[in-house]
Amino acid sequence: SDINPYKVRNVLRWLTGSRKNSWMDVCDKDGEIVCSYLGRFTDVKLQKEDARVIGIVAYFTSVSPWAYSKVQSPVVVNVNGETEFAIDNLSDDLYSYVYPKVSFKNKNNGASLVIKNSTLNNETVFKNLQQGEVITIDNNFVVYSDNNKRIFDDDFNFIFPMLTSGTNRFLVNGIGTLTLEFRYPMKVADGL
Repeated sequence: SDINPYKVRNVLRWLTGSRKNSWMDVCDKDGEIVCSYLGRFTDVKLQKEDARVIGIVAYFTSVSPWAYSKVQSPVVVNVNGETEFAIDNLSDDLYSYVYPKVSFKNKNNGASLVIKNSTLNNETVFKNLQQGEVITIDNNFVVYSDNNKRIFDDDFNFIFPMLTSGTNRFLVNGIGTLTLEFRYPMKVADGL
């Protein structure tokens, strides 16, 4: 049936309005997320019959050749001294790493935080944390604190936590609450 001009304008405004990449979720018939793609709509074509619009074809361009999983349930660990835990990364990409988003709410003044992935021998170190300070390691290599006067300088070793495909074993030393979130690559191509 015909798509009225008002609906066409709204769809075009929605699909072509963003100039930055965002996640597009692909869902099954029950609304569960199967996978996600990072990118944006780059072209929209109208299907016409005579002068009437009867369809809209939208082209989405991904920044990656692969799909990604939905955001995994956050791993929340109460750290009290040396604490061990494991994370399973179901990534289909065996030769690259997944960099999780990590946040840590510190409980002691002047404390340190050490996050060591024993599987990869990768160690992230923070020093001189303030009581109640929340530090965040974003998965795009950005580190920040809720203390807007904080400059990390020598208080951070600039080694970012990473996950390899399979089980990753961690040893964390500090006092506070550690939260990790991540998506992993899925090589679904057009087999979806």
